[in-house]
Amino acid sequence: MDCRAERSAAPVALLQLDMDRFKTYNDTHGHPAGDVLLQRTAVAWRAELRGGDLLGRWGGEEFCVLLADCAPTAATAVAERLRVAVPPGSTCSVGLACWEGGEDAGALVARADAALYEAKRGGRDRIVLAPTG
Repeated sequence: MDCRAERSAAPVALLQLDMDRFKTYNDTHGHPAGDVLLQRTAVAWRAELRGGDLLGRWGGEEFCVLLADCAPTAATAVAERLRVAVPPGSTCSVGLACWEGGEDAGALVARADAALYEAKRGGRDRIVLAPTG
Protein backbone atom coordinates (compact mmCIF):
# COMPACT_ATOMS: atom_id res chain seq x y z
CA MET A 1 0.00 0.00 0.00
CA ASP A 2 1.06 3.66 0.23
CA CYS A 3 4.29 4.04 2.24
CA ARG A 4 2.94 7.17 3.92
CA ALA A 5 -0.13 5.25 5.13
CA GLU A 6 2.04 2.41 6.39
CA ARG A 7 4.35 4.80 8.26
CA SER A 8 1.52 6.70 9.89
CA ALA A 9 -0.78 3.69 10.37
CA ALA A 10 -3.59 6.01 9.25
CA PRO A 11 -6.70 4.34 7.86
CA VAL A 12 -7.29 4.47 4.11
CA ALA A 13 -10.56 3.78 2.34
CA LEU A 14 -11.21 2.94 -1.29
CA LEU A 15 -14.60 3.48 -2.89
CA GLN A 16 -15.55 1.98 -6.21
CA LEU A 17 -18.61 3.63 -7.70
CA ASP A 18 -20.54 2.47 -10.73
CA MET A 19 -23.43 4.27 -12.42
CA ASP A 20 -26.48 2.01 -12.36
CA ARG A 21 -28.03 1.02 -15.69
CA PHE A 22 -25.67 3.28 -17.62
CA LYS A 23 -25.89 1.21 -20.81
CA THR A 24 -29.65 1.76 -20.87
CA TYR A 25 -29.08 5.50 -20.37
CA ASN A 26 -26.64 5.56 -23.30
CA ASP A 27 -28.98 3.51 -25.49
CA THR A 28 -31.92 5.79 -24.68
CA HIS A 29 -30.26 9.21 -24.72
CA GLY A 30 -27.15 8.62 -26.85
CA HIS A 31 -23.46 8.45 -26.02
CA PRO A 32 -22.93 12.24 -25.97
CA ALA A 33 -25.62 12.52 -23.28
CA GLY A 34 -23.96 9.68 -21.39
CA ASP A 35 -20.65 11.55 -21.49
CA VAL A 36 -22.36 14.67 -20.12
CA LEU A 37 -23.93 12.61 -17.33
CA LEU A 38 -20.52 11.23 -16.34
CA GLN A 39 -19.01 14.72 -16.37
CA ARG A 40 -21.84 16.17 -14.27
CA THR A 41 -21.53 13.28 -11.83
CA ALA A 42 -17.78 13.78 -11.44
CA VAL A 43 -18.29 17.50 -10.77
CA ALA A 44 -20.96 16.74 -8.15
CA TRP A 45 -18.71 14.17 -6.49
CA ARG A 46 -15.68 16.47 -6.39
CA ALA A 47 -17.79 19.00 -4.48
CA GLU A 48 -18.36 16.36 -1.77
CA LEU A 49 -14.68 15.43 -1.31
CA ARG A 50 -11.83 16.90 0.70
CA GLY A 51 -8.93 18.54 -1.09
CA GLY A 52 -6.61 15.55 -0.64
CA ASP A 53 -9.11 12.89 -1.70
CA LEU A 54 -8.45 11.35 -5.11
CA LEU A 55 -11.28 10.79 -7.61
CA GLY A 56 -10.53 8.96 -10.83
CA ARG A 57 -12.38 7.27 -13.64
CA TRP A 58 -11.67 3.56 -13.39
CA GLY A 59 -13.18 2.74 -16.77
CA GLY A 60 -16.49 3.04 -18.57
CA GLU A 61 -18.96 4.35 -16.02
CA GLU A 62 -16.94 3.21 -13.03
CA PHE A 63 -14.99 5.55 -10.75
CA CYS A 64 -12.79 5.12 -7.70
CA VAL A 65 -12.11 7.40 -4.77
CA LEU A 66 -9.15 7.08 -2.44
CA LEU A 67 -9.75 8.55 1.00
CA ALA A 68 -6.56 8.95 3.01
CA ASP A 69 -6.75 9.18 6.78
CA CYS A 70 -10.39 8.17 6.72
CA ALA A 71 -11.83 5.66 9.19
CA PRO A 72 -14.64 3.27 8.15
CA THR A 73 -17.44 5.34 9.71
CA ALA A 74 -16.28 8.53 8.00
CA ALA A 75 -15.72 6.67 4.70
CA THR A 76 -19.27 5.33 4.84
CA ALA A 77 -20.57 8.87 5.32
CA VAL A 78 -18.56 10.06 2.30
CA ALA A 79 -19.87 7.16 0.23
CA GLU A 80 -23.44 8.10 1.16
CA ARG A 81 -22.86 11.74 0.18
CA LEU A 82 -21.53 10.61 -3.19
CA ARG A 83 -24.36 8.13 -3.70
CA VAL A 84 -27.01 10.82 -3.29
CA ALA A 85 -25.06 13.47 -5.25
CA VAL A 86 -25.58 11.84 -8.65
CA PRO A 87 -27.70 13.90 -11.04
CA PRO A 88 -31.48 13.45 -10.75
CA GLY A 89 -32.84 10.39 -12.50
CA SER A 90 -29.62 8.41 -12.04
CA THR A 91 -28.27 6.23 -9.26
CA CYS A 92 -24.97 4.59 -8.43
CA SER A 93 -23.76 1.62 -6.46
CA VAL A 94 -20.74 1.79 -4.18
CA GLY A 95 -18.25 -0.79 -2.94
CA LEU A 96 -16.20 0.34 0.05
CA ALA A 97 -13.04 -1.31 1.35
CA CYS A 98 -11.03 0.01 4.29
CA TRP A 99 -7.32 -0.67 4.55
CA GLU A 100 -5.92 -1.01 8.00
CA GLY A 101 -2.42 -2.24 7.19
CA GLY A 102 -0.78 -5.41 5.93
CA GLU A 103 -2.62 -5.54 2.61
CA ASP A 104 -1.30 -4.63 -0.82
CA ALA A 105 -3.12 -2.26 -3.15
CA GLY A 106 -4.32 -5.05 -5.42
CA ALA A 107 -6.05 -6.83 -2.54
CA LEU A 108 -7.72 -3.59 -1.43
CA VAL A 109 -9.00 -2.96 -4.97
CA ALA A 110 -10.27 -6.54 -5.22
CA ARG A 111 -12.22 -6.20 -1.96
CA ALA A 112 -13.76 -2.87 -3.06
CA ASP A 113 -14.66 -4.41 -6.42
CA ALA A 114 -16.30 -7.44 -4.77
CA ALA A 115 -18.30 -5.12 -2.52
CA LEU A 116 -19.40 -3.11 -5.56
CA TYR A 117 -20.68 -6.25 -7.28
CA GLU A 118 -22.51 -7.22 -4.09
CA ALA A 119 -24.18 -3.78 -4.13
CA LYS A 120 -25.27 -4.40 -7.73
CA ARG A 121 -26.59 -7.88 -6.92
CA GLY A 122 -28.38 -6.49 -3.86
CA GLY A 123 -30.55 -4.16 -5.91
CA ARG A 124 -28.28 -1.23 -6.86
CA ASP A 125 -28.31 2.31 -5.47
CA ARG A 126 -26.62 1.15 -2.26
CA ILE A 127 -23.32 0.96 -0.45
CA VAL A 128 -21.69 -2.32 0.57
CA LEU A 129 -18.78 -2.36 3.00
CA ALA A 130 -16.29 -5.12 2.22
CA PRO A 131 -15.26 -7.41 5.06
CA THR A 132 -11.75 -6.69 6.31
CA GLY A 133 -8.94 -8.43 4.50
